[in-house]
Amino acid sequence: MDREQARETVKGYLEEYLRSKGINPRKPFNCLNPEHPDKHPSMSYDSKHQRCKCFSCGASYDIFDLIGIDNGLTDDKDIFNRAYELYGLNIDKPEPASKPAQKMPSAASLVKGDNMDYYKKMQQNRAEQAAQDYLKSRGISEEVASKYWLGYDPEYKTVNEDESGQRSFVTWRALMIPTSKESFIARNIDKPQAPEKKNRYRKKGPSLIFNSKALYEANKPIFVVEGEIDALSIIEAGGQAVGLGSTSNVRQLMQMLEKQKPAQTLILALDADEEGQKAEAELANLLTGFKIPFYKYNITGAAKDANEALTLNREEYIKAVQEAEQTEQAQLEAQKEAIKE
Repeated sequence: MDREQARETVKGYLEEYLRSKGINPRKPFNCLNPEHPDKHPSMSYDSKHQRCKCFSCGASYDIFDLIGIDNGLTDDKDIFNRAYELYGLNIDKPEPASKPAQKMPSAASLVKGDNMDYYKKMQQNRAEQAAQDYLKSRGISEEVASKYWLGYDPEYKTVNEDESGQRSFVTWRALMIPTSKESFIARNIDKPQAPEKKNRYRKKGPSLIFNSKALYEANKPIFVVEGEIDALSIIEAGGQAVGLGSTSNVRQLMQMLEKQKPAQTLILALDADEEGQKAEAELANLLTGFKIPFYKYNITGAAKDANEALTLNREEYIKAVQEAEQTEQAQLEAQKEAIKE
């Protein structure tokens, strides 16, 4: 791409850049102006104009401004070069007489649209030993990995943030989990830099529910879990599952179910931590209000999540999934009585 195309591409990654800094662009956040000690969140993200605007000090930044601030750069050329390096963009140079083979796009160069070429390349990479070892450690078979288009990017470029808030450009070895043609999850397969929660995965494109088509195509009860790998773990055990991707996607799930009721009963099996249980309670209330059949079932036992349960004792986990599916009738009868009361 030429310089103008590269510039516009980088501008489109402002939301992702903010999230890499631990900022939720959907809510007001503390001003990023170094000279503004903002004690009350006064800056907002403007998706239409791809800028951040402070309504207190008046500062207005695009992604290039922020890259300059975060890296102590003032020269435009240096800022642009750092941005292109961060997102893996290559500026077109005069072509030689013999045109080289076309290079497959990197994750950072993808923009809104169809990412299928990238996914296909990442699927080929899945044959690499590092990817095979990681999938094996997670209990995910080649059959499931292939069916759900899992891939591997050994050079996924992103930004890490340490415990002091200092950001640095890094390259991950990442498992790629597509959620649509326009969106995917990049999962760091190495031990993440502390704080681990911030540097474990990155989302590219819209935050969508993994395997959402199962809501309308399943022929058995559908498990609703948080993570994509948790959903894959249930699928590995012979079940049907969707992964919210985030507890904040409860509303997105309900919007889908309002338009079209699920083909089968839902089984709520979110994480046992406080955040997971809060989301599960919210989802249960909404499903009850819309009279959508569901029940709760603990399929993880003492494990923290579905994937840990699968890897700790595969046979027992498969039995737990089967038992949860067979419990449907008894649970539904009890729920019907509760609704009547």
